[in-house]
Amino acid sequence: LTPYAREILVDAIAMKGLPRIESDFKRQEYIRGMNQGIVFSSGRVFGLMACAHFYPRYGAQVLEAERDLKEMIGNYIMADGGTPEGPSYWSYTFGQVMPILYLLSRFHKKPFGSMLTPALEKTGRYALSLLSDTGDGAAAISLNDAHHGTRYSADLMASFYALTGDEVYLRLAAVNLQHSAGTPYLFIIMPDSLPAPAPFVQEGFFDFPDIGQ
Repeated sequence: LTPYAREILVDAIAMKGLPRIESDFKRQEYIRGMNQGIVFSSGRVFGLMACAHFYPRYGAQVLEAERDLKEMIGNYIMADGGTPEGPSYWSYTFGQVMPILYLLSRFHKKPFGSMLTPALEKTGRYALSLLSDTGDGAAAISLNDAHHGTRYSADLMASFYALTGDEVYLRLAAVNLQHSAGTPYLFIIMPDSLPAPAPFVQEGFFDFPDIGQ
């Protein structure tokens, strides 16, 4: 793009896109207690970062959006890591979260693992507890919003591996990559190699007293 074309795009984000979404974050309080505010944060953070790249004063608003995102994640995740809506909403919500956290880590010039919070670590374990022990062991049980055969994307599982270093998520990514091709983000977050796909087996039990499972 020429400098003029870039300016047209940045102007549209600054004058049309961001005022609309900032209005929601300032006036619609309910979105902060559910997954909507988390999901809407992708457009907000990406737009602000695009502007900050050319106009650094937008950086202060990036930090505000980051604080809001962390607050909303904290509202959404219960103390034990559970979320009340089920595996499908969980997968969609945190699938939106991971690219935002990745870009925020780049914005702060820090490794991706620095974005891990206790709440995110707990909710990753909660997601593992929702997997069925039938078939290849990598599909979620049909709980609440989850249809039969719901799977966590390879992108999301590779992100949890990058955050936590726990290879259990890498094993899941390898299995589920056979069912979905992933997104371009997967090629950014995925390590150089994945383990060979194999049935996913877990031993023992999970206990989540707050969500009641």
